[in-house]
Amino acid sequence: MIPDPRKEAWKPPALGQTTISLHGDTRIDFSRLHHLINDSFRRSLDVNDYLARIKDKVAGVIVAGEYEGGAILTWETPTPSSASPFPRPVPYLDKFAVLQRSQGSAGVADIVWQAMVRSCFPSGVCWRSRQNNPVNKWYFERAAGTWNLPGGQWTMFWTTANLSNERWKEYVSVCEAVKPTWLSGGKPD
Repeated sequence: MIPDPRKEAWKPPALGQTTISLHGDTRIDFSRLHHLINDSFRRSLDVNDYLARIKDKVAGVIVAGEYEGGAILTWETPTPSSASPFPRPVPYLDKFAVLQRSQGSAGVADIVWQAMVRSCFPSGVCWRSRQNNPVNKWYFERAAGTWNLPGGQWTMFWTTANLSNERWKEYVSVCEAVKPTWLSGGKPD
């Protein structure tokens, strides 16, 4: 886990500071992480668009084994509203990936999952998944709650217990705003 939550809590960066850089941090083998994502999702990540989208937002990275599985988590900013003019950063599960050869065996996925919900974001995290994603059954079993976003394309998930209405609205705002960063072609995820 980068950063190691036993030494440094995963919290939003102070104003004016940046977060981890996936491409520039020596603790991360970006080429292996990139391969993991492409293999898991069975499509190609648009690296430049993706790195631009998550620039100064990375909360941390979890890697299982020799890049057999992993997760990239970000701090997303919800749209301000009259109820919440200064919204809090939202912990967001941006990528959750397991090599195809390790999929179906819950071991790798569960290792990454447990690290995320027990060590990195024990207070909760949200994410979205296409409504036809075959992985959703696994997500439904682990999420504290779900909601189908308007438009019929995405399901929002969260692990936050006792989710307040204000926080729920922030989660919706984030999940509606994230832009996919895949190269054209391949199956939608």
